[in-house]
Amino acid sequence: MDSQGRKVVVCDNGTGFVKCGYAGSNFPEHIFPALVGRPIIRSTAKVGNIEIKDLMVGDEASELRSMLEVNYPMENGIVRNWDDMKHLWDYTFGPEKLNIDSQNCKILLTEPPMNPTKNREKIIEVMFETYQFSGVYIAIQAVLTLYAQACFYVHVHIHTDICLCLYVRAEFYKHIVLSGGSTMYPGLPSRLERELKQLYLERVLKGDVDKLSKFKIRIEDPPRRKHMVFLGGAVLADIMKDKDNFWMTREEYQEKGTRVLEKLGVTVR
Repeated sequence: MDSQGRKVVVCDNGTGFVKCGYAGSNFPEHIFPALVGRPIIRSTAKVGNIEIKDLMVGDEASELRSMLEVNYPMENGIVRNWDDMKHLWDYTFGPEKLNIDSQNCKILLTEPPMNPTKNREKIIEVMFETYQFSGVYIAIQAVLTLYAQACFYVHVHIHTDICLCLYVRAEFYKHIVLSGGSTMYPGLPSRLERELKQLYLERVLKGDVDKLSKFKIRIEDPPRRKHMVFLGGAVLADIMKDKDNFWMTREEYQEKGTRVLEKLGVTVR
């Protein structure tokens, strides 16, 4: 909680799963599938202890997914179906999971790099108008990963990005951090290291094997990387929970509307 007794919520809405909890925590309070389902055939029957309802979300939808038409509201970290996204947030903040009074809470949400401005505008509109949060902050997922790893300076894409940073590329190769559920495949870190070395040999050293021994690379694969974005959000939210100048407040939104995003350095037209 902040100094005024308001809970500080962290919500990482991923394409496959939602991770939610509170600032300063070491693990998400809840992890559940980010899906919304509707019955293929209308029925009032029960499966086990679960009643088949017209709308099912999260864990319940996952358990009965063979009987449902399921939809993932997010794709590659970007909301594609706002109606279903609201159902997912209702489930997240409601009695099924966090059970919070959102009017007396602040919330830190995560977003992918290059999230379209319209998407951000809609997110804060929903957070302030529908849920009435007292403060909202939106953080980029890749940055939160570095917070969680306590490292501040992330095959072909990595090499290309590093090569654009001419003067610090050697340091970047020594600080590659894996994050997210898609990095949990067995053998991925060693495969990535091997392929990056091969690319460096071909594109930078022009095949000079003798110079390869001087090339230093380190890939960090923390065991909790599946939840790294949430953990970084929990760290950041805890640091700034009482720093009001970091948060977009409900009062500022009422005054400025979506232009309040300018507080995060976002240009709103």
